[in-house]
Amino acid sequence: MDFNELLSALSFVVFTYDNSPITLLQLLQVPLYLFLAWFIITRAGRLIVKALKRRHVGADAIHLFTRMYFIISIAVLVFTSMEILNIPLTAFAFVSGAIAIGVGAQNIINNFISGWILMWERPIRIGDF
Repeated sequence: MDFNELLSALSFVVFTYDNSPITLLQLLQVPLYLFLAWFIITRAGRLIVKALKRRHVGADAIHLFTRMYFIISIAVLVFTSMEILNIPLTAFAFVSGAIAIGVGAQNIINNFISGWILMWERPIRIGDF
């Protein structure tokens, strides 16, 4: 199998979305890009932790910064991936509203915000009993 045959196999149109053909190569690129982005995010997170430890920052502050870094990075990764795939964010507005009402997301959101407050104000530190 030579390069031209491989290229023609990868340019096979799997389906069309909004009059745009989606090829096999594009479908294979998405997981590859996500894996590459995740690899870069985790490596950069480790570098941040090492840099903070060299500056003798407390363990609780390091934990706070790494959590914030990972959550922001994952959010940027998700939104960027959806933008690359031409998935409109408005498609999720109705579904997320229905899930919030149906599941009772108020309790989940309250717990999430309480966790952020505890992490930010740090009344409980790592190593406390």
